[in-house]
Amino acid sequence: MNIYDSEEKISSTFDPAFIPEEQLQTQWSELIQIKKAIADLYGRKNKKLSILDIGVGTGRIIRHLSGIPEVWNCIELYTGIDNNTNCLSIAQQNMQKWKRDDKVSLLPLEAKDIAQLDKKFDIIMTTWFTPGNFYPPGFDFSGYDPVKKRLSLKKNPAFTSLWASSHKLLKKNGMVILGSCYHQNDATRIRQELFYQQCGMTIITDEKDTFTATREGFWSQRFTLRQLKKYLKDAGFRRVKKINLDEYGFAFQVQLFI
Repeated sequence: MNIYDSEEKISSTFDPAFIPEEQLQTQWSELIQIKKAIADLYGRKNKKLSILDIGVGTGRIIRHLSGIPEVWNCIELYTGIDNNTNCLSIAQQNMQKWKRDDKVSLLPLEAKDIAQLDKKFDIIMTTWFTPGNFYPPGFDFSGYDPVKKRLSLKKNPAFTSLWASSHKLLKKNGMVILGSCYHQNDATRIRQELFYQQCGMTIITDEKDTFTATREGFWSQRFTLRQLKKYLKDAGFRRVKKINLDEYGFAFQVQLFI
């Protein structure tokens, strides 16, 4: 079974009752940095920005950005994509309820297929730990056994190819924002595992893996900055800016420039 076939488990991952405090606070930290990035790029370009949000979910980021006129007025067009139709349906309802559908476009699209979009953007971003959700093609959720054969993540083609394809979609002097990335350490791993277990999932990885995966098809990778820079260099990015989102090594944001 894949997690995306279970609406109950999907809902759990968005429910504050299940979400650990560290993740809830990270939401606000990443939002603060996104607002700063939007304001800074708007000031440098002196024109309204177009944004692509990969994994828009139910529109949480749109709600908070649009709640501040000074920030929302910096944006000309906001495009959100997601591979979950249930989330997109809720997001569409929210846009109408919040009266934000005048410059928001929501599309059902897999992240790996963003090259199909026929427009360019000033900012391409993901939020809510989405950068860690891209697992290597063919990963066996039902049969993975780290004792018999542990997966090496020196390379991750799914991650690298996604951000390599974003180059063609960036306008001149544009940027990519990886909203929240998990730090690779034992404390973060334990927090991840507890979260998935509270959502009713079964962990199939152990303490030596640099990612946490569940039998239900949920994947979340942790990163060192060195590893992430290697991935992003392979994707064609040369300038990488790291911003810690807390004081205890849980999560960080990365801003990328060509």
